[in-house]
Amino acid sequence: MADIVWRPSDQKTKPPPLEGGVIKKTINELSPVLRSLSQDILEHPELKFKEIYAHYVYTTFVEKQGFVVQWNYLLETAWVATYSHEKGGPVLGINSEMDAFPGIGHACGHNIISIAGVAITCAAKSPMEKFGINGQVILLRTPGEEGGFSKVNLWDKRAYKEMDMCLIIGLLHQQTRPMHRVHGIFEGEDWALNIILDKSAMHWFVRAPMMKEVLGTLEHVKVRFEATASATGCTVKITVDAIGNELVQNPVLGTEICATLLAALIYLLFQVQNLWTSCIKKYGTIDYEWGISSALTDLFLLSFLL
Repeated sequence: MADIVWRPSDQKTKPPPLEGGVIKKTINELSPVLRSLSQDILEHPELKFKEIYAHYVYTTFVEKQGFVVQWNYLLETAWVATYSHEKGGPVLGINSEMDAFPGIGHACGHNIISIAGVAITCAAKSPMEKFGINGQVILLRTPGEEGGFSKVNLWDKRAYKEMDMCLIIGLLHQQTRPMHRVHGIFEGEDWALNIILDKSAMHWFVRAPMMKEVLGTLEHVKVRFEATASATGCTVKITVDAIGNELVQNPVLGTEICATLLAALIYLLFQVQNLWTSCIKKYGTIDYEWGISSALTDLFLLSFLL
């Protein structure tokens, strides 16, 4: 992988071999402050498009790390941090999220996902500085991930136009199998069991492995809502929000990530005394999972468009 060049114009001369541990050393040095930032955001949850505190805390930190920061980038609480070394070379984009859920805070782990984006960005910058690697690193902080579709809005505003690729780390996933799912909630206030409401609202998700399947299932769902309204003497208004494309896998990136994590895990296990037998058993589990070595993303529409 180290000898692969994306485009012939990226590097005219073969780069020097990377000195082992540069990225790891950077992350280890920043680890205490990164953890502190993550805990700070955990204790200050903010709803979609209201991430004022997170906006200030993160931009202040990355500016100190030598990044050029643009506040309120295209959306009020979005921002972008950029580091460039010389001209030319690939442009690596990193996506991170900041918002929390109403009532339950960072149940989706955005305080961890967001700080992982900061760590990746700083770690990518360090070898570029040390070894003179041409290129650019862009950290794009997207607000309103929980129902706000900010990535799609930012895509429409061409926030991703300079990126050759864009990464995000997702630590938690919806507890659903890759099949069609339809689930929803009733929304309203001042309701009572013994009255007939003049107005009510529902919020539904329609999920399927492929976008074309979502569209087909969506039509079936809409017909049932309309039939229910007709049968009960009501009218219904259906509003469809933005629809995300299916995920596009990157098996090459996934394989590299698996290899790196596997090597780190084996090293860690063998540092623990009296766990030789346990190590052998756990390695078998990892080897079994090796086949699932794809690079999942949480970018939805962007992974399709990029």
